Amino acid sequence: MRRRAQPGWWRCSRAGTSRRNACPRSCLLWPRPGGRFRLCAARSTATALRAIAEFGLDGAVEAPGFVDAALLEDALASALCLVLPSRREGYGLVVVEAAARGVPVVVVAGPDNAAVELVEEGVNGAIAAAVDPPELAAAILRVHDGGAALRESSAAWFRRNGDRLSFDRSLAQVLETYDGK
Repeated sequence: MRRRAQPGWWRCSRAGTSRRNACPRSCLLWPRPGGRFRLCAARSTATALRAIAEFGLDGAVEAPGFVDAALLEDALASALCLVLPSRREGYGLVVVEAAARGVPVVVVAGPDNAAVELVEEGVNGAIAAAVDPPELAAAILRVHDGGAALRESSAAWFRRNGDRLSFDRSLAQVLETYDGK
């Protein structure tokens, strides 16, 4: 059973230069009261905490850093959406993980961002034109406006694409390539 989305969004990614702390700044542009935001960063929780303090977002934004599997599952399953604010992703496995839970995803358009190939605007998420806070906020609002129908559509997208995106299928494709088939 899919969980109902909470007001707010969730981010799980490395903090780095390709993200430019856009997520904390995007929180400033969120026009809906009561939003909770979690920034689960694998590398630099200190950077996220500085940005939260800089923008006066204490209490509205959490930056727990690494989290255990139970919190990770709960946070993702109940998120309005997952935000992957990167201009460069080699694949974007977290996009597939979110879709498996019926959670829409926001990604950033970019020539080096393979995660964009996994998102269909309005079907399983939204694509921000840039990593800039107004662009991310606009994409998050599109997901918000999609409501429960977008969550159902995201789950349906995964049902249609899950096999093609599975580890077993990916491994078979690599082996076929090496075998010259």
